[in-house]
Amino acid sequence: MLTIHLNENNFLINQEEIIFPITIEKLILVLNASPRIIQSASNTILVWDELGVTAYAKLNNLIDTIEISFELQKYEKCPKSLFKGQFYFKDKDAISYFFAHPELRVPIYEGDTHKALVAHNISAWFYGDLKQHQLNGISFSHYEAPPTAEALILDTQFRHLENLWKEWIDAIEQVVPKHNRYFNLKHGIQSQDIIDLQSIHDMEMPDILINFYKVHNVYWDAVTSAFQFHVNNWNYDLLSFQDIYKHWQNNIELNTEEDLDTSDYLNYDPRTKINDYTNTLWIPFAEGRNGDYLLIDLDPNENGNFGQIIELQNESWARNVIANSLEELIQMTIKQLKESPSEHYQFILENG
Repeated sequence: MLTIHLNENNFLINQEEIIFPITIEKLILVLNASPRIIQSASNTILVWDELGVTAYAKLNNLIDTIEISFELQKYEKCPKSLFKGQFYFKDKDAISYFFAHPELRVPIYEGDTHKALVAHNISAWFYGDLKQHQLNGISFSHYEAPPTAEALILDTQFRHLENLWKEWIDAIEQVVPKHNRYFNLKHGIQSQDIIDLQSIHDMEMPDILINFYKVHNVYWDAVTSAFQFHVNNWNYDLLSFQDIYKHWQNNIELNTEEDLDTSDYLNYDPRTKINDYTNTLWIPFAEGRNGDYLLIDLDPNENGNFGQIIELQNESWARNVIANSLEELIQMTIKQLKESPSEHYQFILENG
């Protein structure tokens, strides 16, 4: 029976230390069995059918990934038996530890919803229907911690956004734990993000958004986000900084350029300045995933406020001013979270 130990100081299989990449010959000695070999265009796959073990070698016959299987599958590369050995993480049963401590799981890539136990530069990545505690397998490979992100300095007039972000995060954490898959927070934007933005000449990004995203950014999730705004019975997920331009373009492409009279737009708030589908100086920062957006208004009407927040409703063609500023919107959101979180957070808790 195989015994695997992953500790802070070593990664052992049958008490033999494993360091990735490992030669095929050494792993055969460690497992004391010959594998079934499958040669593909991109790598060599080694399958120990009786042990429930698969390994992948890419370059110079060096193995960079070892997997153990807990579910039989009918693919050629899958073992014909399940792994029946023991896996210990820091001298504790690894599977029980993984499910008991979701807060200690480490994402291996941005948006990783399964995550891994990590020690000694080795990741043990669990996969399957983990929400139901159904484990299909565990994949072991070398782990390199991501480089430390650069913390950009905020412009003086926007330093208050750091505390505002902290208040918002604290309020969300009272509802959604950090280890939830939809808690999609990441470090603030980097210098290269701003350089890339400066290469865009047809969209004006307001300083408040640049500074807002200097504190924190989010990564895109295909389903939803814990970082959202609840407006008029609808949820708007915060956009990632990198996606803002794409959504701005999508809105601009819907302009008819007919220069119609404002009387044709009865659902447009009089504090807005517009005679088309959208205004090129309305910058989206949150999406309803149905064509609706929250936008910062850089071109208000004379009775509006620069930086006011507009809700753009796609089907009804309503354009409502919902807050005088981004700061006011976030304070409103924090208050909602503390008093009565939207029902959508229940979906996040149940599915994340």
